[in-house]
Amino acid sequence: MMRPMRFHGEPLSWDFSPIEALRRWPSDLGVLMLHSGRADPTWSRYTILTTATGAYRYDGDDESDGRGAWLGEPAGSPGGDEPWPKGPMRGLERAFSDRDAMWLGYLSYDLGRSIEKLPGAAVDDRGWPIVQMHRCPGWLVHDNQTSRWTACGTWHGGKSAGMPDLSRLPPIEHTFEADEPVALINRAAHEAAVAKAIDYIGAGDVFQVNLTQRFTSMFRGETRALYESLAHESPAWYGAYLEL
Repeated sequence: MMRPMRFHGEPLSWDFSPIEALRRWPSDLGVLMLHSGRADPTWSRYTILTTATGAYRYDGDDESDGRGAWLGEPAGSPGGDEPWPKGPMRGLERAFSDRDAMWLGYLSYDLGRSIEKLPGAAVDDRGWPIVQMHRCPGWLVHDNQTSRWTACGTWHGGKSAGMPDLSRLPPIEHTFEADEPVALINRAAHEAAVAKAIDYIGAGDVFQVNLTQRFTSMFRGETRALYESLAHESPAWYGAYLEL
């Protein structure tokens, strides 16, 4: 998600696609991309590439055991070096009080437990943050309708200063290898869960069930290449690639 959304800035003479821009992006500079993969001028028009100077991160399910922190130089944190408030929603309110930058990141599904008290607890076996929002003072915008690039915001204190000049960087053909994904539950267990969900719907207890399962695969290579492959095989109207 982003706030604010501003597309006015310095026009660039680049003539390559967002995917090629990802190939050109320096490997030692983390990239965040919101990608309009269908290139529709009405519904999927803009792609944004940027990098962050810092991030607000919240770990834990609620105010009692959760904790917010700033990743990056303290001077770049909204509110300076003051401790972050308890609770992810108050932390997000503090982050978004800084309107001089774009905020880009994710709100996890489990953030809902900080808003609504739900029975049971999700199993946290990965240790991923509940929230991670990156402060991006400058960003690049590609317009699918005009095929033009624009440098927006500020980059390290000056317009376009410090921004990677992608036109001077060669595109790199990244590669990856991945094994066939393997489900962590078997077919019988999944079908039993489907049947239980249908029973709940029939009883009127719920009207919709988001039934998921996890797949794992061994991966070798560059994640940028994986995203490029996915964008080619199944282009999303609104895709995201975030190096967190």
